[in-house]
Amino acid sequence: MTKEILDVIKKAKFDNRFSYRDAPDVTITPLERGYETLESRTSMLNEIKEILKDPKMYVIGVHGMGGVGKTTLVNELAWQVKKDGLFGAVAIADITNSQDVKKIQGQIADALDLKLEKESERGRATELRQRIKKEEKVLIILDDIWSELNLTEVGIPFGDEHNGCKLVITSREREVLTKMNTKKYFNLTALLEEDSWNLFQKIAGNVVNEVSIKPIAEEVAKCCAGLPLLIAAVAKGLIQKEVHAWRVALTKLKKFKHKELENIVYPALKLSYDNLDTEELKSLFLFIGSFGLNEMLTEDLFICCWGWGFYGGVDKLMDARDTHYALINELRASSLLLEGELGWVRMHDVVRDVAKSIASESPPTDPTYPTYIELSNLEILSLAKSSFAELPGGIKHLTRLRLLNLTDCSSLRVIPTNLISSLMCLEELYMGGCNNIEWEVEGSKSESDNANVRELQDLHNLTTLEISFIDTSVLPMDFQFPANLERYNILIGSWALSSIWYGGALERTLKLTDYWWTSRSLFTTVEDLSFAKLKGVKDLLYDLDVEGFPQLKHLYIQDTDELLHLINPRRLVNPHSAFLNLETLVLDDLCKMEEICHGPMQTQFFAKLKVIEVTSCDGLKNLFLYSLTGNLSQLHEIEISSCEGMTEIIAVEKQEDQKELLQIDLPELHSVTLRGLPELQSFYCSVTVDQSIPLALFNQQVVTPKLETLKLYDMNLCKIWDDKLPVVSCFQNLTSLIVYDCNRLISLFPSGVPEALVKLECVEISRCKRMKAIFAQKEGQFPNSETVEMSIKNDRESIRPNQVPPNSFHHKLKIDISGCESMDFVFPISAATELRQHQFLEIRSCGIKNIFEKSDSTSDMTHVYLEKIIVERCTGMKTVIPSCVLFQCLDELIVFSCHTLLNIIRPSTTTSLPKLRILRIRGCNELEEICGSSNEGDGAVLDEIAFMKLEELTLNNLPRLRSFCQGSYDFRFPSLQIVRLENCPMMETFCQGNITTPSLTEVEYGSYDYRHMLSDGPPNSFHCMDSTGMKKITVEKCTGMKTIIPSCALFQCLDELIVFSCHTLVNIIRPSTTSLPKLRILRIWDCNELEEICGSSNEGDAPVLDEIAFMKLEELTLECLPRLTSFCQGSYHFRFPSLQIVRLIKCPMMETFCQGNITTPSLTKVEYESYDFRHTSEDHRRMLSDGRPHMMRQYNWYGDLNTTVRTVFTKKYRDMEKLVIRRDNCNWKFIWPNQVTPNSFPNLTQIDISSCEGQYVFPIHVAKVLRKLQVLEISCCTIENIVEESDSTCDMTVVYLQVRYCHNMMTIVPSSVQFYSLDELHVTKCRGLVNIIMPSTIANLPNLRILSIKYCFELEEIYGSNNESDEPLGEIAFMKLEELTLKSLRSLTSFCQGSYSFNFPSLQKVQLKDCPVMETFCHGNLTTTSHIEVRCLYGSSNEESEDHWDGNLNTTIRTIFTKENAEQDLNSSLVSDDAERIRRSLGRYWV
Repeated sequence: MTKEILDVIKKAKFDNRFSYRDAPDVTITPLERGYETLESRTSMLNEIKEILKDPKMYVIGVHGMGGVGKTTLVNELAWQVKKDGLFGAVAIADITNSQDVKKIQGQIADALDLKLEKESERGRATELRQRIKKEEKVLIILDDIWSELNLTEVGIPFGDEHNGCKLVITSREREVLTKMNTKKYFNLTALLEEDSWNLFQKIAGNVVNEVSIKPIAEEVAKCCAGLPLLIAAVAKGLIQKEVHAWRVALTKLKKFKHKELENIVYPALKLSYDNLDTEELKSLFLFIGSFGLNEMLTEDLFICCWGWGFYGGVDKLMDARDTHYALINELRASSLLLEGELGWVRMHDVVRDVAKSIASESPPTDPTYPTYIELSNLEILSLAKSSFAELPGGIKHLTRLRLLNLTDCSSLRVIPTNLISSLMCLEELYMGGCNNIEWEVEGSKSESDNANVRELQDLHNLTTLEISFIDTSVLPMDFQFPANLERYNILIGSWALSSIWYGGALERTLKLTDYWWTSRSLFTTVEDLSFAKLKGVKDLLYDLDVEGFPQLKHLYIQDTDELLHLINPRRLVNPHSAFLNLETLVLDDLCKMEEICHGPMQTQFFAKLKVIEVTSCDGLKNLFLYSLTGNLSQLHEIEISSCEGMTEIIAVEKQEDQKELLQIDLPELHSVTLRGLPELQSFYCSVTVDQSIPLALFNQQVVTPKLETLKLYDMNLCKIWDDKLPVVSCFQNLTSLIVYDCNRLISLFPSGVPEALVKLECVEISRCKRMKAIFAQKEGQFPNSETVEMSIKNDRESIRPNQVPPNSFHHKLKIDISGCESMDFVFPISAATELRQHQFLEIRSCGIKNIFEKSDSTSDMTHVYLEKIIVERCTGMKTVIPSCVLFQCLDELIVFSCHTLLNIIRPSTTTSLPKLRILRIRGCNELEEICGSSNEGDGAVLDEIAFMKLEELTLNNLPRLRSFCQGSYDFRFPSLQIVRLENCPMMETFCQGNITTPSLTEVEYGSYDYRHMLSDGPPNSFHCMDSTGMKKITVEKCTGMKTIIPSCALFQCLDELIVFSCHTLVNIIRPSTTSLPKLRILRIWDCNELEEICGSSNEGDAPVLDEIAFMKLEELTLECLPRLTSFCQGSYHFRFPSLQIVRLIKCPMMETFCQGNITTPSLTKVEYESYDFRHTSEDHRRMLSDGRPHMMRQYNWYGDLNTTVRTVFTKKYRDMEKLVIRRDNCNWKFIWPNQVTPNSFPNLTQIDISSCEGQYVFPIHVAKVLRKLQVLEISCCTIENIVEESDSTCDMTVVYLQVRYCHNMMTIVPSSVQFYSLDELHVTKCRGLVNIIMPSTIANLPNLRILSIKYCFELEEIYGSNNESDEPLGEIAFMKLEELTLKSLRSLTSFCQGSYSFNFPSLQKVQLKDCPVMETFCHGNLTTTSHIEVRCLYGSSNEESEDHWDGNLNTTIRTIFTKENAEQDLNSSLVSDDAERIRRSLGRYWV
């Protein structure tokens, strides 16, 4: 039985096929998608889509207040980009303020059809990352982010890790988007009045146009403040209302007309609540809101509602559930719930807050909860996902139980006998995923106390059942499921359980393996039926069901070797209609099936069939007979794979009929996929033809007016279409054609066919070895549709024949060519003039040397009308733009990863790009210049080169690029606005001549090793491109820089300056720089060395300033700047007349804003991070750490900016209880404040430090004020001492000290520090230690109780024997030491090598392990207690030895040493003896 089960598992290749099936592509209106077309939203959508095409843009943000329509906008974006083919995959994750990483991972995985196998977040992240990387272009939308999300933890690769992955993020706060490294922001504001009214009209309906209502309606719409959420809620609540209701609504709304926007939300939604028709709806709305959740399962909500008594007047759960779902739908219709899946209830957080506010007005009269609950009346019990092995027997006493949920109790094995049958009132039983239950098998000789499945037959009230039986033997032959079942999901055999199955449209599922069971009662009601390994069934309908499966919608049959037909009319005594409701038919691995229908059909079978999939049915000659095609009026999709015997899709029954021309009409067929059908020649042919003439797959007898997608893989077709299809053809709606591995095809389009395919948009060809041309005839031309996207992955000579007819490329055309290694050029020169306007060429992974065939003609240049060219990974090209072609319409040129390129364009051809607007070059390893400067023979000598229309220039990851042009030309860029330069380490200058960029507004620098950025230099320096017009500068990851804005530069228009991750910066601007009169936004973060924003150093001859003014600065953000001490350390006065926003986040050393006076008349608060150091967990109590702490916003204001900064700085340290520092390359000089007082750290009790550099942890002045420090843990640091060396001493209150992996330390307790309170000292793996305690410091450890030293391999003694003075020492006492552990100290010879006397009056336990050279404890006198427990692990043993005690500690240590050495000598001798025996046995082979 086990073997058979495993065989079935291996065969079950299509489990849950129906659940995970992609929805068919259908045309729906925006309104049906929940999106209303509005001008302002449409323009933003279009702009976002354009930016998503930019390879540099990885993260885009949308921010706006709650209810403004962010979610609706990005949902529409997802639909549009998927429809337009911009991305192969689109995933949306709803983040919310909970940031449940596993849930986020699950949402993205579901969208990518990925089943996550791992349990841990890290494991799931790895799976997700690998899956995303398989998508060439994927868009991930992260909706409703409230705080920074770690994308690595989720498993989202982007940027350099996967440049095809783009992110769109929505949040209420722009600051959150900034922290997510968003490159482009969109502020979604309230709708304009006109858009608001248009939306209101469409939702409320024609009633708003009535004379008496329209003026009131217009006012009501205005009161909704342009928020779509409110507009929808209010408008739906007033549909078909009389005029008096409109007046009442307006009166309520006007009360809040002049208040803040947030205050308008409450009355508008309260009005929608008031307009709900019943108290039942109102109660349900408040009940949902009271949970405080963004979403919950509809079924979980139903259970709560039932328990709360919402549906007390309903007798049955099924009826109550119907009521529940109806009410949910009404709330959705009123816009108080969000639209979504039937199984989930989602409420907008704005609506939820209003619901909670309304509910709080009527608190419960008795809020107390009973201390004891009597369960005798329990009606619903859910134990889902519990881990118990036996179901508690007490459940049988719950005789009123209506619902029992045991879903996914995978450990459950035992159900006591008669427990199930005792639940006589049970209506719903869920046992899905309980696959290990040991049901009693009838007739078994072994006794069992487990339940028998027959107990289910006693549940006469049972209407819903979910259950699975892997072992089919537990079902008796005559077993019958309860007769009243209305909803069921029953799996018999090894099938994967369907996904969450509550209240969905598919409510009756039956999956059977190795069917022999005689009961067929469920066949009359089943909707989803699956069979595997059917036994004794040849004709499905005849052998199994006499009523024809009247309710069946989905039928799946696999791995059955006896089935011949589904229907055999000849065997039906009384022919009748069957499969009348069947929508999906899947047949897989039915090796003996000959026909689906055996013989002519006279009755209405398959009248609703929409999808048919057939795989590995080698005996099947055809799919349908001609007589059945009249019933296939609803057929939407055909997919046939790996059927080696199939010769045609539709066959004619009688031989005499083949003399007639019979036409077939499949009016709703949208998609056909044929894969691996070696014998198939024709879709349908009704007449006898000459076998020597190759047939076409489609001829004029096949009418498919709605066919949109045709996919052909691994087919032996000679041609796809007949010649000369009529202009009004049966394929006039075909939009996508994909052809792979069809090696007999010589051409794609025969004569006349392209003109008939008027809507063809996408053509993809790959690995068709014999195909030599797209068109069979020279006069062939592309279809008449407006846009054609052509993907060619064949190794061909060129796309077109040399003789090109006129008007062949007169429409929009996108050509994608990849994998053509032998192609020297793409187009013959004769085709160039036919490339008309709006055309797009993409070439990837090809061996081409030129885009166009080289021409020997010396006549005028050939004009080409391509608008966009993308060249990627083409290894044969030396330049991109040839000299023989004029690209007079080229708007965008993108080149990346072409490692043989030396330049992009030559000086003599720059005039061939008059309209070039965007130029992006990335990842070309050999590229040395963009505009080649090499000698061009007789080419005209140019003094000046102009790119008149160029607006954007991006140069990224070009390791050998030295300049834009190495020739001595002058350059003009009159339209250039944006320049992005990243990781071009050899680029020292832009060009050798002069450069003009009057329109430059934005410069982004990234990943450079610059000593100067916008610094002094000659006119040709790209650092000084006409800076007067720049509006935005972004500098990222640039090393070597010391400052950003030089004193010489003029930035008269600079509006925004953003700097991040530049770790060598000392300041941003110098005091003498007065060139930023319009700077509005200044954001600096993650610059480790930055000490001040405005440098205070002496600037030589620079004029001395008393006051520095930033007249237009509105926002100042300083974040993650560990060394920043102030805005300016010089004694200047500062004026910020426009400053409104100041954020100082994670700047621990910023003690004051500036040294001089400061004026900020518009500033009223400063934003800081807020940490609760007293009540947060270890992972969150971090100040300077790689992991971000749990950070909340906190606003402070103490009269002026300087006072605020100083006060917050003082309070920050005053409230701190625990400090965890985990940061690489952290210098202690910049961790602690320069000035401290005895009250600086009054509550700091614990410090945990790791991975930091420096000579010491505490400066002496800091150590003296840590009055309450009790726990100190140090690991992986380069320190030499815990406290700075000093002539003075300090007392530390540390009780617990742990030091690990600090290899530069030579001793632990220095003479300058007194650890009077130290109770435990633990030292581990500090390989540089010579000793732990110096003789002069023993008095500093009077209370040491536990001393543990481990894995310090260089340590020779614990107590240093080098006398630090000439004074003789008396007895050395460790008065409180109780426990001493010495482990893996390979150089330790004794506790002390000097001849000192030691006293251990409290020592109780000594543990020793792997101290091989320790012969004695000490060399002087030793006083201890009368007995000490000494235990050791010696040799290779891992077990603790018995207690050793030989009277005193020294004697005991010597005994252990002698015994251990004796054992080692014996082992060595045995090894030597064994080696000698082996040597002798090998004889001459021994080497």
